[in-house]
Amino acid sequence: MASPIAPGAGGDGPSPAESALSTALSSTRARLDANVAAAEGGAPPVEAPPAAPPVAAPPAPPVAVPTAPAAPVAAPPAAAPAAPAAPAPAAPAAPPAPPEVLEVVVPTRQELDAFRQNYVAGNLQGERTGLKYDTEAAGWVQTWTKGEERMQALGLDLGENGAGEIAALERALIEVDGVLKLENVKNDDYERGLATDRRRGIQADLRILQLERSNLEIKQSKLAQAYEGRVTKYRREAEARIAAHMEGLEAPGRILAHAATYEALWNPAYTRVGMAAGIDAASIPDFTDYAKMVGSLEVDRTGLPIADEKMETFLKDTAQKYLGIVDRHHRAQAATYARTAAERAAQPAPAAAPAGPGGPAAASPQPDQNSLTEVYKQTRTRLELERRA
Repeated sequence: MASPIAPGAGGDGPSPAESALSTALSSTRARLDANVAAAEGGAPPVEAPPAAPPVAAPPAPPVAVPTAPAAPVAAPPAAAPAAPAAPAPAAPAAPPAPPEVLEVVVPTRQELDAFRQNYVAGNLQGERTGLKYDTEAAGWVQTWTKGEERMQALGLDLGENGAGEIAALERALIEVDGVLKLENVKNDDYERGLATDRRRGIQADLRILQLERSNLEIKQSKLAQAYEGRVTKYRREAEARIAAHMEGLEAPGRILAHAATYEALWNPAYTRVGMAAGIDAASIPDFTDYAKMVGSLEVDRTGLPIADEKMETFLKDTAQKYLGIVDRHHRAQAATYARTAAERAAQPAPAAAPAGPGGPAAASPQPDQNSLTEVYKQTRTRLELERRA
């Protein structure tokens, strides 16, 4: 027989006291499990619903959501984190790149000599200049060459060890003179006459060849001078080209040096002379622009730059001109303002109509309908009319 005090032993079920005790025990166990789970770092357990009325039914175990524990109670201490690697030393900042400078290549002496020779001879690539393309000089060369060949054929005199046509005639003349000295020729009129005629012919031919050689020498000399003059012309052109090229190489340096000198000498002078003349500091930039404009016009007129030693005098005169222009401008503006004010004052004011008990008040003249004062006046007038109405 079952015990009457055992749960579910019969009767109508557990008593109210037993049910209350069972519920209290279940709640206590659920809170205990929740505290343990929280201590272990897990998610709080899901509370189970109250147990069924029979005391023997235990509450459902808590279901914990598995999460990574923040700080487990029983877990061994976490390993010390590895020491952070020492930061690598920062690379030194690269120095700013120097401004690009155009390299100036100066030709060598050998290159200049080669240029001169090629220019005179006409062997420059891409250019049709020099003796190679000079038809007149080429004609001189051909004529001179033929004359030189003829000079070689004529040769020198026999006394100068000549071996040409003139020396041969001189030798023949000596032979004829020797024949005329023979006794048999002296005593024979016929033989003497033949030898004499031959002698005259040789002398005539000799004089002709000598005259030809003399004229040819003069002509050859003139041709040589003309040709040398043409060569000199081309050499001068080559030297001019070289000088222009070298000047072009030196031009950037000269320009920079001149600009630096100008900046150091003239730029401070604009402010110094302008303020000394009474120009206020705010107007110095305008005076500087005006002075530069006047200076450029002066350069265009004369074609020569203003000398540095005349800088002070030029700037002083220019400052006085600038002040005169500004003064005349201000006077003209003041005269315009005064004339406008006088014209406005001379205009008669419009007659005001008498204000009736119910009629609108006469409006005063309104010189400026957009001014804030006039707006206030009109507003006050409308409010007064409304109150009267």
